[in-house]
Amino acid sequence: MSSTDNDLSEQQKARTGKRRGKDSNDVHGTGNSSWKHRREYSTFSYQPLPRSQGTIRILELFSSETSAAGVLCALITPGENERHQYPYEALSWCWGTAGKSAEIRIQRNRKTYIKKVSPNLVAAMKALRYPDRSRFLWIDMVCIDQDE
Repeated sequence: MSSTDNDLSEQQKARTGKRRGKDSNDVHGTGNSSWKHRREYSTFSYQPLPRSQGTIRILELFSSETSAAGVLCALITPGENERHQYPYEALSWCWGTAGKSAEIRIQRNRKTYIKKVSPNLVAAMKALRYPDRSRFLWIDMVCIDQDE
C-alpha cells in the first residue's frame, strides 16, 4: 500500500472514528507508538483563496475516540452556495505566549502535511473534537494564512 493510500485510509478512518487501535498515535504524530519508524510529512503551505467575495477556509476536525491521538484535520474552501453544508463554530486563537512548538496534521489531495501551532491550540482542538464525527471550525491561526 502506498503512502498516499495510507493517508487516504487514515482520513477515512478518522471521519468514521475508526483507527488502528492503540498504535494509531504514531500516524498522528505523538511518537508514543510501538511503530518502528515515525512518518515524515511535508510542511503545509496554503493555496490561494478564490477571489470571490466572502470566501473562507473551514477546518474539518476529524474525530478521535482517544484524547491521546494527535490532531488530524482538513481545510475546506466551500463555494458560497455550499457553505451551509459546513455549519462551523469560530475560535479566535491568540492565547498565551507559547511559540509554535506543537503540530497538527492537515490532509489535502490524499496527502498529509504538518503545520506548526501552539501547544495550547492543540490541547483546545483535542478537547473540542467529537469521538464519532467531524466538527467544523474556523480557527484564525489555521484558517488564515498568517504569512500573507
